[in-house]
This record gives sequence, C-alpha cells and structure tokens, in this order.
Amino acid sequence: MKRSYAIIIKPPEDGEKTYLVYIPDWDIYTQGETVEDCVYMAKDAITLMAADYKEDNKPVPVPSRLIWERAENDILAFADVDF
Repeated sequence: MKRSYAIIIKPPEDGEKTYLVYIPDWDIYTQGETVEDCVYMAKDAITLMAADYKEDNKPVPVPSRLIWERAENDILAFADVDF
C-alpha cells in the first residue's frame, strides 16, 4: 500500500545549514541538508513511525487532504511511502 504525505520544509535560518521538516499527518519533525535529503528523511521517519504504530496495533494515519499553513519561504512537498 503506497501513501503520499504532505511535508513542510523550512529553509535554513541565518547561519544554519539544515532544513527543518514537519510532517503534519504524523506530527513529527526531521531535518535534512538539501530538499532532496529532506524528502528522504521524511520517508524514513514515516516508515519508522509506521513500524511503531503497527507494533502497538495503532492504525497508520491516512494522508489528509488539508492545505497546510506555511510561511512564505516554506516548501510544500510530498513523501511517498510504500508500506
């Protein structure tokens, strides 16, 4: 089963080198050094969380269809995960 989750990528702030990534449907954060790395890290974080959910017999969140609020410079992307 493949699902696509929205992710919000915040560009590095002054002096920082990493992007901050928020995954709203899971309410978790991760980070990456490039936008591509952010998507990869988001997929990895979702996969790890899904394994925990399944182990605890909790349902895996279904991707929402909401339009997530984000700041002007934030990047909206999607992480496709194949469970």
